[in-house]
Amino acid sequence: MIDEQLEEMLLERLKEGLDNLNNLKPEEKAKVIRDLAVIHGLRVEELKTRWDYELKYENMEREFEVKYENMKREDEHKKREEELKKEQSRWDKINQYITHGIATAGIVFPLIFYGIWMKKGLKFEETGTYTSGTFRNLINRFRLTKH
Repeated sequence: MIDEQLEEMLLERLKEGLDNLNNLKPEEKAKVIRDLAVIHGLRVEELKTRWDYELKYENMEREFEVKYENMKREDEHKKREEELKKEQSRWDKINQYITHGIATAGIVFPLIFYGIWMKKGLKFEETGTYTSGTFRNLINRFRLTKH
């Protein structure tokens, strides 16, 4: 608003000076021309200032928009990373359960197998009338852990 008033005043002063220029004496013309040159210089400076301000304002708006878009992208990226971490954590748990299950099966199945053979062997030798060398040596060969 102040800029518009200032510009209007400068333009009005320039017009008045140019209109009155023909009616003046030569020595007054020189003074009026110098005054008009100063006024015109002020108007040019005021326009430059306004244009610089508008340019800076537009640049600030663009920078803000770019920063805002970057922030949105970063937020989306963080959300995706969190989702991926959750998914990875889920798969890590599944992998851990499978690994523990296989390790447990590696211990439990040989124990079940040895238990069944021991039961059948003891059943066979229950009467004591006939003992097998296989069953006698089998007990020594059972390994509950890996060597």
